[in-house]
Amino acid sequence: MSVLDQAVARAKSQRDDLRLELEKSPSGLEWCRRHTLILDEIWRALFDEMSSRFPMLPPISLVATGGYGRQEVAPYSDLDVALIPGQEDPALDPAIRWLFMQAHEVFGKELNCKLNYVYRLVADVPGLDAVNISNLMDGRVIVGSAQPYRELDAAIWNDFPAAEFILAKIDEREKEMEASHTTPLVVEPNLKLGAGGLRDFHAANWIGAAMGERIGAPGRDVDALLLARNLLHHYTDRFHDLLNRQRREQIAETLGIEAYEYGAQLADAMERIHEEFRHKKHSLRESRFQLTKKSWSVVGELRLDADCPGHEAAVAVNLATRLGLEVDRQTAVNGNECGPECLVAISGGITTIRNMEECGVLETILPELTACRTLMPRDTAHRYTVYEHTIVALEHLEDLELNSPLGEIKEAATELEALRLAILLHDVGKVDDSRPHSETGAELAIQVCRRWKIDARRSRIVTWLVQEHLTMAKFLRMRDVFHADTAAEFAKIVETEEKLQLLTILTACDVKAVSPELWTPVQETLLLELYARTRAIIQSRYGDEPDAASLRDRIRRRLSKEEVPAEQMQEFLASLPVHYLLTTDPDTAKGHFSLVQKANQGEVAVLFTDFKDLGITDITVCCHDTPGLLNRILGVLYALNFSMLGVRASTIPSNPSVALDTFTVAYRGGIVSERQAVRIERALNQVVSGEKAIEDFMRESGKDPDRRQDSIRVNVVDQQPAILEVQAPRGKGLAFRVARMLSENGYDIQTVRLGQWAGSASAAFYVRREDNEPVDAKALAVLFD
Repeated sequence: MSVLDQAVARAKSQRDDLRLELEKSPSGLEWCRRHTLILDEIWRALFDEMSSRFPMLPPISLVATGGYGRQEVAPYSDLDVALIPGQEDPALDPAIRWLFMQAHEVFGKELNCKLNYVYRLVADVPGLDAVNISNLMDGRVIVGSAQPYRELDAAIWNDFPAAEFILAKIDEREKEMEASHTTPLVVEPNLKLGAGGLRDFHAANWIGAAMGERIGAPGRDVDALLLARNLLHHYTDRFHDLLNRQRREQIAETLGIEAYEYGAQLADAMERIHEEFRHKKHSLRESRFQLTKKSWSVVGELRLDADCPGHEAAVAVNLATRLGLEVDRQTAVNGNECGPECLVAISGGITTIRNMEECGVLETILPELTACRTLMPRDTAHRYTVYEHTIVALEHLEDLELNSPLGEIKEAATELEALRLAILLHDVGKVDDSRPHSETGAELAIQVCRRWKIDARRSRIVTWLVQEHLTMAKFLRMRDVFHADTAAEFAKIVETEEKLQLLTILTACDVKAVSPELWTPVQETLLLELYARTRAIIQSRYGDEPDAASLRDRIRRRLSKEEVPAEQMQEFLASLPVHYLLTTDPDTAKGHFSLVQKANQGEVAVLFTDFKDLGITDITVCCHDTPGLLNRILGVLYALNFSMLGVRASTIPSNPSVALDTFTVAYRGGIVSERQAVRIERALNQVVSGEKAIEDFMRESGKDPDRRQDSIRVNVVDQQPAILEVQAPRGKGLAFRVARMLSENGYDIQTVRLGQWAGSASAAFYVRREDNEPVDAKALAVLFD
């Protein structure tokens, strides 16, 4: 039998004896240390065998890390080891391969231990995360030369990222407790990861070490948890850290203690351990330690060296904010030295930005924004200065809830750092009121990205977002998002799903920050509808004219099970225009079918559909079509003081033709009441039937039917149907007055989208010529000169 085989056989026998002893004379840390020594002997035998097989190897440290390094190895604990060579050498490769193949045979198959190993070089230190660093902090050389480990340990501490490490360990600890239990006062505790578990003790030591303190030795409470964990592994015969009632009773019986009393003793111990961890976190404000090369935490306050570069100062404020340090006005930092670290620093959120402002760092790294601090917006809708509006927009980004539609879009977005910078820069162009601020802002964004040394791809995203930050809001105000052409047009602008996600979030945050009253459930619904339709086009790359036959067939199949005569339904669907089919679901189409049947009998059929969560009502009017009908209906709703949000008009060819028009309205921010619905239906019957002229009805209601639209500005999008974009002073009569002018000049209106912004009204009219000739964009615009 070889020396290695003898060592393994001896270790197996010793472990078996130790397991028997655990039940007869249980202990905590003492048992773990004796167990550790047995395992160490196997590694020494393996290492000696490797050295004899592969002579002339460079100095190597074989290091126990994590719990194995701390000598806290329970019966089924994992074994973490690191192999650290003094230098790279080709001879190492076959030697290491042999070592770990043998180790897996011995520890995995012979001893039933889970083995985790890493190969570490001093050059790896800058890339190590907090988990790997803390594992190595608990390192202990088992065999080999101690020098390579000393050099690696020195490299860790030479440029130790104390603040980032502390934050990472606190965050890691909070997640562990969230996944198990956040209070030590539980009936079935997780002995390692729960609040008050062993990890609280470990984390407190790691945080203390990062602040320059000595590692604390495990006390009586830690020993009690190790004892419980040893017996739990022993009785479950596997790796297990959750102490349930049954195992607690079994362990209590072994210890000769009543089960409930033992549970209380463990809870007492865990409560004290957890309190020590909480105290260690609090002591961060009482210590002095380094945050970055030129910044410090001094008794709870941030201190920057006088020559601290701008990007490092920004990172320091981010770290200080997350650590809960006080951040006051600092000595001026070097603003000429900025780097991409600034982009990471602003990801700390609104509190970080406020602290950057407080200590003067924001003015150093982003003077374009602080120049807008007291700049007044030139429209009346804004509640804040340009600077404060920007900060509030960033707050709205933070406040997006994960389980909300916008929160899910944010979660899917991959360039949130670019988005945050774009939000900070989206209105900085307002310093120059001689040109559109989106253009000026985009130029300033390019300068900032260059100064921050941001890579070309992100720079393009930031600049594009600033350039287009008004575009989606304009589409919501000036386009019918349910019209097929709208999403296709918007998809050509955004081009990619990534840019669509970012612009959607920016638009929501920007509008919300203008004034709370501007962002309504209707606005959010329209935004999400435009997002969904545009996303579908981008994903499929399909933007052609929809197939009318397939759209009709979709509705027909859905209604085939309904009590609707098939022949009549087929005739009805065949008569519908494509824009109706695109924007109407089968259930609505069924209701409209009933309305058309009534209209064919000469009735003025009216259907009210309420959307209480949005505070709006759809009013569908169906009757024989006559010249000026749409204008008369708009006149009725205007006279009755309803706010018009949108119109979708359809004409069904027949003899006579039938109009099927839907008007989306609100009354003082809410739906149409039953009493108001009766009044609307009565008035529509009077006016549409000719019983009463619309002009007379309007005058009786206190409205002037002959009033012309004041201060109107128009733009015509030259397409078919043409889109007439209108801006005018805020008021409820815009749709009626513009529709009247269009009707008087031979234009047929398909869709109207209306909105309010910054004290003005805006609308988009999708129009065709009644004679089916192409719309002359210039001639249409001249009507409103």
